[in-house]
Amino acid sequence: MLLAGKPFQAVVNVVLTLFFWIPGMIHALFVVHNHYADKRTARLIEAQTKAGQEQVAAMQAMTNQQLAATRAQMEMQAAQAAAATQATVAEVPITTPPIGGR
Repeated sequence: MLLAGKPFQAVVNVVLTLFFWIPGMIHALFVVHNHYADKRTARLIEAQTKAGQEQVAAMQAMTNQQLAATRAQMEMQAAQAAAATQATVAEVPITTPPIGGR
C-alpha cells in the first residue's frame, strides 16, 4: 500500500488485517489493482494526447498544402484573365472621330 502511494489506505488495511485477516487481504488486492489501473489510465491518456498532437500536425500540413494549391490556382486564373484582357484590348480597333464634327 505504501509503495502504491496511498498511505491512508495502508492504515485502513492494517486495521482490517489486524481484526479481520480476509477482508484486509481483499482490501489490499483492491488497492493494488486500483494503483495499476491508475498507471494504465495515465499511459492511455499520454498515448491519446500524443496521437492527437500528431493528428493536428498532419491536418495543419494538409491545410498548408491546400492553401498553397488554392493560391497557385488563383494566381493562374488571374494571369489567364490578364492575358485575355490584353488580347481583347489588342483586337479592338482604335477609331478617331472626324475632325469636322461629322
